[in-house]
Amino acid sequence: MPGGSLESLERIITTRDLYPIFQPVFEFSVPVIFGYEALIRGPSDSELHSSIMLFKMAKKFNLIPALEYVCRDISCEYFARNRLPGKLFLNISPMSFC
Repeated sequence: MPGGSLESLERIITTRDLYPIFQPVFEFSVPVIFGYEALIRGPSDSELHSSIMLFKMAKKFNLIPALEYVCRDISCEYFARNRLPGKLFLNISPMSFC
């Protein structure tokens, strides 16, 4: 599977070759953005660009905690750098707490 090997996934994690997309979370009682949910994408030229494939491969190789840690770190870094208003919402699996 091109782009979907253990080596590809480890390289993506090690080099932090991921980028976040921030989806607005709206406060419906007033027309404002309450915060942003961080969504992650892999390299655009890879089968691991899709977060679904990225996390599927991480699960297959038992790398969910490592991938999630890097995703959270990158998302927080980009959120702060871009000075986005409101709160940042991060998705965390229960497995990452162990």
